[in-house]
Amino acid sequence: MQRLDIGKKQNIHEGIPAIHSRVPMCIDTFSDVEQTILELTVQMTLIHQLGLTEIVYSKAVALFGEETTGQMMMSIFAVNSWNRSGIGLH
Repeated sequence: MQRLDIGKKQNIHEGIPAIHSRVPMCIDTFSDVEQTILELTVQMTLIHQLGLTEIVYSKAVALFGEETTGQMMMSIFAVNSWNRSGIGLH
């Protein structure tokens, strides 16, 4: 089975370690749409380490349009905020 490690070091982030190698995705398991959503989610969740790459953002906009991509990003932001608040209040 082929594996796709998202978030590998890209030229625009030279010198920043690849942080997503521990989140391999199986090409046979997820569709291109699902992989794009997962990549967007992982990069936004770990945005402090790598940022949101232009490649992933462009793929999302190409598949979903700017409005839906923005809505997904706000949903990811909300879930991450709730998780961080929950950890802090635990």
